[in-house]
Amino acid sequence: MFQFRCILVLLLTLQANGRQSRSHYAPAAQRELPSRIVAGYASWGQCDEKLVQACRDGVNVLIWFAINLEVNPTSGKPEITGSAASGDEYYNCVANTAKEIADEGMEVIHVVSIGGWNAPHPDVSLSGLDWWKIWQEWNEHTVARPAVGWHGFSGFDWDVEGNDDVDSPFNVFSLAELDLMGTMSVAAKRAGYLVAMAPAQSYLDSATSDFSLSVSYAPSWKGDFPYHGKNVYAYLLHAHGTWIDPASEEHVSPTFDFVSVQLYEGWSRTNMESSHVARLAAAAAAAAAPASSLYAAAAEAVVQSIVQMVLRMTRGWTVNFASDASTRHLGEQRVLVPPQRLVLGVANGWAGPPPDSKFMYVSSSVVARAFADLAQHQVVLKGAMFWTIEEEGTFTRTHGDSANGTVAVHMARELAQVVTKSLPSVPKTAPAPKH
Repeated sequence: MFQFRCILVLLLTLQANGRQSRSHYAPAAQRELPSRIVAGYASWGQCDEKLVQACRDGVNVLIWFAINLEVNPTSGKPEITGSAASGDEYYNCVANTAKEIADEGMEVIHVVSIGGWNAPHPDVSLSGLDWWKIWQEWNEHTVARPAVGWHGFSGFDWDVEGNDDVDSPFNVFSLAELDLMGTMSVAAKRAGYLVAMAPAQSYLDSATSDFSLSVSYAPSWKGDFPYHGKNVYAYLLHAHGTWIDPASEEHVSPTFDFVSVQLYEGWSRTNMESSHVARLAAAAAAAAAPASSLYAAAAEAVVQSIVQMVLRMTRGWTVNFASDASTRHLGEQRVLVPPQRLVLGVANGWAGPPPDSKFMYVSSSVVARAFADLAQHQVVLKGAMFWTIEEEGTFTRTHGDSANGTVAVHMARELAQVVTKSLPSVPKTAPAPKH
């Protein structure tokens, strides 16, 4: 009996040690989003003190940028590549930066972005489930630095986009690529990770039912700019937007924890709508109206464009998948983004004001006014996002709708003040938008 007990104790000890060994690399990173978020993107490969300061200023979701899912053409082996996968020096910097943030008592979610402009699309010679296993192994064994309390990223953010070269194959998504993204996302959610997406405004455009896998269209208001899409990310929401929780066959959970719409897309719809009003105001100003009228009119136009976009998205809009041959079988489908998962994406001070600025700057005061207007409709968004932290404090811009003076833009601090304001709770459904 004594010998049996000794063997039993030994087996239990080995089992416990085995559990410890396996969980040594198990992600212990925080994986629950706060109720409201301010998400800030690091620039390509950025890892410096500015990221820490941005978190001090209010960023609570830090998005490291960026990785790609590629197959090495020589070896034929799958690889995680990109500026956020550049080697041990970078991984050590990420771990030490995350530790510094945590040591100061800040609760910050760390996710890594997949994609970026001019980046390759995920390689479809492997499935989404295959890529999930590769990403998880990379995150937990290559990125993680358990010795300093860093267990890897809490998830990833899809930012797969187009390419400057109009003839690039990456200006067209394939259904296989989108299904890879969706399948990998669901696998990550099943494992308890966070998943987000950051579509350019035309990639998830509630003002149109048009759909295409191509992202090389010129919008009607800018015929010489062939870099817009037609709701390509809507397919992800329709086909992969929910998953069946394995704990209960009746429990359906959302796949994407938050959706950040890039209002700073080149010549975006919001840019166009506000620029039209700004030009009218400019004409009025030339006819004797005060200069402040120009700023006030342009700012109000941006506010109203944002409000109407949000109301359409949170209520739901029809996407005609039948307009593309690859998705014709889906016909027309209703797509929506609940307000508690919708995030407004704005540019830092590097962008310019409408009209005639390719990338539109939206001030934090304009975001605040849009949030206030939405609150009148009982709509509360998840938060705001900005690109990028690297430009914090670098540029000066006219603040709000005043023509009097400029201020240095510190988007982390400014958006945090907007997002953390107390607002009414979100109803189950948003009111119908104006037509």
